[in-house]
Amino acid sequence: MEEKSFLQNKKVLVKFVGKKGGFNNGKGHVLEGGKMQGTYTRFPAPMNASGSIKEFLTKDEIDFFSLRLGDNLSSSNKDYWENFGISLTKEDMVLDLSDPLQMLQFKALHNYQAKICTNPADLTKRGTYQWCLYNTDDETLTKKSILDSQQKAYINFGAVQQNRDILCYLYRNIEGRIISKESPLNEIQGKFLDILSNKYVKLNLLLADQYLDEKVIINTAYELGIISEKSGEYTDIKSGKKLCNEGRATEQVAAEFLSQPKNQDLRLELEARIKVAKD
Repeated sequence: MEEKSFLQNKKVLVKFVGKKGGFNNGKGHVLEGGKMQGTYTRFPAPMNASGSIKEFLTKDEIDFFSLRLGDNLSSSNKDYWENFGISLTKEDMVLDLSDPLQMLQFKALHNYQAKICTNPADLTKRGTYQWCLYNTDDETLTKKSILDSQQKAYINFGAVQQNRDILCYLYRNIEGRIISKESPLNEIQGKFLDILSNKYVKLNLLLADQYLDEKVIINTAYELGIISEKSGEYTDIKSGKKLCNEGRATEQVAAEFLSQPKNQDLRLELEARIKVAKD
């Protein structure tokens, strides 16, 4: 029997609509719509009131997406869901519902009913909406949004294309593969041709991450054998301590940990050890 697919051959436009009224958020202001340009809002996996992962997928959907994404997507798999999410900015985003991860993100957004309007006809019914999901049957709207996102990706990439560490971090997170230490910079840059054409949305999101610098340090230290990763947690090999104050040292938690003022000595030490390892 043919397997049922939960993917759709369509695209959805996620468009910032912003908050109406209020102090200093009028048209043309840096805080227009109640949000500063360049900042983002991250929507993690939907949670229950108790703090546990919400079962927002059916059993059949869990089986389907687990197979497609190569991971266990049951709510009990905290390793996966603690790192899952989607970050939205004031820039338009196009979600390709034929892509398993983007379809999963689309489904997750439907659980944030206070901020995400899933039907443009309902946009005026609630004043808290900040983004709206549009069917991209409007070809003109879709093409402009795609073009804007692609142009932004090329600009963003141009700003980091000489930074080998950032490129290796981006490639690992987009393609799921580690770049060999022997690969020359021009070869690494060439690997981004397809990404700039087809995976520009994820590229833009990764580069907009406020913890990008910390995550690059973590990725570089991991590739050089300075920190270890086991079951989705990161540990400093030298001290044997996890990169967190408490709980699980996932990439996101470890990045936030390294950004805290009280942990700057450890951050500087990791950067120094990375430099020595490269030399």
